[in-house]
Amino acid sequence: MKSNHPLDLEQSFDQLYRENLRPLFQYLYSRVQDIHLAEDLCSQTFISAFESLDRLKSPDKFKPWLFTIARNKANDHFRKLKRQPMLELDEIIATHPLQEEAGNNNKQDQRILLEQLFARLKPAEQELLRLKLVAGLTFKDIATLLKNNENNVKKSYYRLLERLQAQVEYDNENTTI
Repeated sequence: MKSNHPLDLEQSFDQLYRENLRPLFQYLYSRVQDIHLAEDLCSQTFISAFESLDRLKSPDKFKPWLFTIARNKANDHFRKLKRQPMLELDEIIATHPLQEEAGNNNKQDQRILLEQLFARLKPAEQELLRLKLVAGLTFKDIATLLKNNENNVKKSYYRLLERLQAQVEYDNENTTI
């Protein structure tokens, strides 16, 4: 490793690892829905990041860069399996604003409703929700990761939430007896 890299590897990488381990694992788990596989992909991600840290041009972009590596690891896994990833909703149900709208339903009904709604989303929309709600990335980090404008990411996210909100309200109105 180059010692002139802006990040002092012996001191900073350990801290970066500790700060990003949980959100990275949660993100990968939401993609693969297997604890052991998520742990493996998380380890592979950090190993790849450490080995290629000298290619990181801007240390303030570490988080989106790390999540890009994780996305690639997960995508490689699914390419090998030749199937689409499923969205794990346990983490989202607890924090998602739609939970209040579905307040009369129990948690299982909410889960079923959200699974149906998410199943109808495009993969890019699912990914946006994973990155924001599961991984807890900022709009700035998501924009960097997706190579998009931060304002466009915000608009897409809030429009998606509005669309989901409207769908929940519509479904609630049409399922009452």
